[in-house]
Amino acid sequence: MTPYAYDFDWMIRRALIQRWRPFLKPQGASLEVGCYMGDMTGLLLEELGQLDVAEMNPDWARAVSERHGDKVTLTIGKIEDLVTDKRYDQIFLVHTLEHIDNPVEVLQALRQLLTPTGHLFVAVPNALALSRQLAVGMGLISHPEAVTEAEKVHGHWRTYTQQTLNADLHAAGLVNRAEGGVILKTLSNGQFDKALASDIVSKEYVAACDQLSLQYPELSASVYSVCGQA
Repeated sequence: MTPYAYDFDWMIRRALIQRWRPFLKPQGASLEVGCYMGDMTGLLLEELGQLDVAEMNPDWARAVSERHGDKVTLTIGKIEDLVTDKRYDQIFLVHTLEHIDNPVEVLQALRQLLTPTGHLFVAVPNALALSRQLAVGMGLISHPEAVTEAEKVHGHWRTYTQQTLNADLHAAGLVNRAEGGVILKTLSNGQFDKALASDIVSKEYVAACDQLSLQYPELSASVYSVCGQA
C-alpha cells in the first residue's frame, strides 16, 4: 500500500479542507454524505470534532464506525430516503456526486437538510484536468468528459467540469458562494503516487501545483463549490 502521507488522493482532500476552512463552523451541525472507508471523515473530524455520516454501503459504514468510533453517528441508506428533522450548518459531498445516477435529486435532498445559512461543500474530479487533456492528445480517451473503463469499474456515471457541476447545483436550487480547484494536475493519480513514492516528485512540487491551481482552476485535479440555499 502506498504510504498514507504520499497518497495523492489524500493530498487533494487536504487541499480541499484548506480552501474550505474559512467557511467551516467548528461547532455547527455537520453531515458527510458518502464516506467510503473514512479518509475524508478523518480529515473533517480534525476540524469539527463530531460528524454525522450517511453511507449507502453497509460494509463501508461499518469500517468507518470501527475507525472513528463515537466521533461519528452513522446512517446507512440513500440520502434521498433520509427522514430527519435535523438541519445542518455544513454538509460535505466529496468525490461522490459522480457516482450518483440522479445527482440533481440528491442535491435537492441535501438542500432541504441545510439551515438557512448553511453551506453544502461539493467536490468532484475535474474532466478538464491537465492530465486528462494530455490523455486526449495521446489518444487514450476520446474527449475530456469521457467516462473511462476504469472509472466505470469504480462506479462513475459522469465526469464533471466546473460548469456542469454548477449547472446541477443551480438545477437543485442552490447558489454558489465560492468555487475553484485544487492541485494543478500534470499526472494521473497513479503516476503521482509512484512519482511521490520514488522521490521523483516531492511534496513541495505538489504544493506548488496547488498554488498554480488558484490561477488555473480549470486544469486542477478536482473542482469544488461551496453553495447554499437560494
